Amino acid sequence: GTRAVFDGRSGRRTEVPLYARADFTPGATVASPAIIVEEGTSTFVSQAFEAMLDGGGALVLERRG
Repeated sequence: GTRAVFDGRSGRRTEVPLYARADFTPGATVASPAIIVEEGTSTFVSQAFEAMLDGGGALVLERRG
């Protein structure tokens, strides 16, 4: 699904895709913008970042470019 979030740069709401962290396997990446949801928390991945699940199960966000 998607969720509407406020984009402070444009001053508008935008629809952002939702991803379940439980569905990730090590090495999986998510393009931004995105919201990664799990029980107890959600992680917003802004357009400046990319998210990846590392081999230890940690969610790693890296700045693009």
